[in-house]
Amino acid sequence: MFLRQCLFAATLAAICGSIAPAAPDLGANRFTSPEAWGVSAPGLTERHTPRVFGAHASSSSTREHRLGRDADAVLDPDRTPERPDWTDVDHDQLWRDRVFVLFTIETLLERAAAPGIAHERKARYLESAWEYLQPMACDPLLDDSAAWALLGRFALEVGETGPVADRELAGAAAEALRRLGSNEEQLRVAGRLEVLAGRGVSDRVRRLREQHMATFTAAADGDPEASLKLAALFDPEQTDWAQSPVARHPVGVVHWLEKAAETGHTEAMNRLAVRLLGGWGVPADHRRAVELAENAWDTSGDLWSRSLMAWAYVNQLGIDETKDRATYAARLARAEAGDLRAMSGVGVMLMYGRGVRENEVEAVRWFRKAADEGDAEGQAGLGWMYALGVGVLKDETEAAKWFRKAAEQGFAVAQNALGWMYENGHGVHRDEAEAARWYRKSAEQGYSVAQRSLGLMYAYGRGGLPRDQSEAVRWYRKAAEQGLMVAQSSLGSMYGLGRGVSKDEAVAVRWYLKAALQGDSEAQFRVGSMYMYAMGVSEDSAEAAKWYRKAAQQGHAEAQYMLGFMYRLGRGVAINDAEAVRLMRMAAERGYAPAQRDLGLIYATGEVGLPKDPTVAIRWLRLAAAQGDSEAQYILGVIYEYGRGVARDEDEAKRWWRLAARQGHHEARQQLQERGESW
Repeated sequence: MFLRQCLFAATLAAICGSIAPAAPDLGANRFTSPEAWGVSAPGLTERHTPRVFGAHASSSSTREHRLGRDADAVLDPDRTPERPDWTDVDHDQLWRDRVFVLFTIETLLERAAAPGIAHERKARYLESAWEYLQPMACDPLLDDSAAWALLGRFALEVGETGPVADRELAGAAAEALRRLGSNEEQLRVAGRLEVLAGRGVSDRVRRLREQHMATFTAAADGDPEASLKLAALFDPEQTDWAQSPVARHPVGVVHWLEKAAETGHTEAMNRLAVRLLGGWGVPADHRRAVELAENAWDTSGDLWSRSLMAWAYVNQLGIDETKDRATYAARLARAEAGDLRAMSGVGVMLMYGRGVRENEVEAVRWFRKAADEGDAEGQAGLGWMYALGVGVLKDETEAAKWFRKAAEQGFAVAQNALGWMYENGHGVHRDEAEAARWYRKSAEQGYSVAQRSLGLMYAYGRGGLPRDQSEAVRWYRKAAEQGLMVAQSSLGSMYGLGRGVSKDEAVAVRWYLKAALQGDSEAQFRVGSMYMYAMGVSEDSAEAAKWYRKAAQQGHAEAQYMLGFMYRLGRGVAINDAEAVRLMRMAAERGYAPAQRDLGLIYATGEVGLPKDPTVAIRWLRLAAAQGDSEAQYILGVIYEYGRGVARDEDEAKRWWRLAARQGHHEARQQLQERGESW
């Protein structure tokens, strides 16, 4: 059963891509990695909206009491700072605690600014302060001059090394203090912030704030479209500094998505579900993500909701047996009453055993019942069952027939599936032009998997389309913004290589990181390499090793090799020859030529504690050489020339040297030239 599920998931992934998330683990150094603190920041809901910090309290005794009771836990730099537990604090209590919070922040900032303080301690104080300041920075209607003064002091203290771009936070704080400042000290802080922000930035913030105030007010009053617009303004992937008057921050994105989702807004529910799946700006919560997607699909039949829901089912995410049983029972009741969408939903849940015992034959029955009534989703579901041989005998021709019926009705998922079948010649004759035609129909409806497939067609000039990297980037971006991890990785590659877009390694890292956090092993390897070679981020061998390890654990051969290399040299990890050899062997057994070559060298020389074994050495070197590894070819030539572990054979040595020389190997060419040989 397990093997069949794995095979099914693998086949489906080939057709549909993947959005399966993994729990984020970005380490503790948030100041050098802005994405890191953003991904793990707490989400905000109506119950603990940042605007509660606008309340006023005046009891100095309360201040002293609270500080005396809790300050040690917050201010001790030898302890890991703990962020406030927003979810367990009620609304009224937050109002009562405002003075304590502000006083604590002042103390933290004073300690951070103390002369001679060690860099590590300073960073810890600032990190603790930011845990409290962070929600304030995301409140566009914050009208508290004391809070803005603290935000301004924080911006001045962290400068360009902080967790937010200094110009953004400084400009927003300067504008607010000019507007709200109640004393000369606050106006002096505003002046210093304007210098930090740069000429004209604070004025631009003011103009933009005035332009967007109607949106802010409408969103605060519960308008979902206004909330969705604010979520985009807070998102650094969608909005640049010139467009947004507030500190762009993932917590702000999540806050306004929450507000819109509470009204049942389908797009907001989908966008929030994607962030909950990947842990972007909010802790990952697969159960809630699935619930949002299910609700959006059940009420509107939205394509994006369906995709998110289906992938959660495929990857067994967000399982809640009580809720799942209730969902199945509700869908079954609607299906038995003749609801065609519910029939397909029942089929999907039976297919994956979600909320009900798995029953593939019964799933086929419900898909067929809907399909016979002309329902496109039922037809597509029946096509999947025939394509994969689940609940029926595998029949790709029959699968293509049902996919076509659904595709001709405009069902985007079926259009993408039919495109895949034409591209690969399954159930139909292979026809890349026809594949591209169906991919486009699906992509133009917003189906992310088809958007990425169409992007690939443009990237390589296939299906009768011109080779157009800019057009490839455009389609990759559409899919990536919906959370499709393979598209995010593809978009990262385009930025990293400067194809179809200006080369920008920092942007490449951000897209790779999104895919890496969802568990994409290639993206994890790329993030590791960016840290290893200081591309778009500061060099950080420990961070590189962390991401290589994540990819290596998924069987990524090149990551296994690189992690073994790091253990060999002690870069980012302690030297461990045994672990280095183990990882190198894993990569070699997966067919990675450099690992095969290096493992052969280790056996040839008897390094790192392994016994010399010329026979094993030659076996690994031959495997690498057969893949065209010029260094392995050169080494084999040396072995045969000097008879190291084999009978001396000059002709065999020359043969290997010629192969290496034709690839430009300098030493191989020298060896042949010295013997008067050509290559």
